[in-house]
Amino acid sequence: MLNKNSYLVGKLKDYDYGKGWFFGQFAKNKLLKSDILEISFQKLNSIKPEQDSYPHYHKKAVEINIVIKGSCSFTLNNKEFKVNKGDFYVIYPKVNIDKFKYEKDTEVIVIKAPSVEKDKFISSKK
Repeated sequence: MLNKNSYLVGKLKDYDYGKGWFFGQFAKNKLLKSDILEISFQKLNSIKPEQDSYPHYHKKAVEINIVIKGSCSFTLNNKEFKVNKGDFYVIYPKVNIDKFKYEKDTEVIVIKAPSVEKDKFISSKK
């Protein structure tokens, strides 16, 4: 088992590798490095809308999103959804996500498994 009998307590801001991602294959700290999954705490008003507004999909990763504050809307395979605080959504591989919008101060926890480098692909609009 990796990092057996180890632990790490810290502040998210000290381990943010971009857009709130702090745990996964990209991490520089060995106790946060994992190819099993990725975890992010995202304050969406701090992310530029164009960073996630283009249509995309993942080939290998399953993405679980939990809205802990605010709300957001998006399309999955051209079907529109809106989720609010306390809601979640799961995106399986090869599902297209597009038209992502969020209200001010929305916060989301994102878990992706497995943690795969370069697993975000631009899809064409249908």
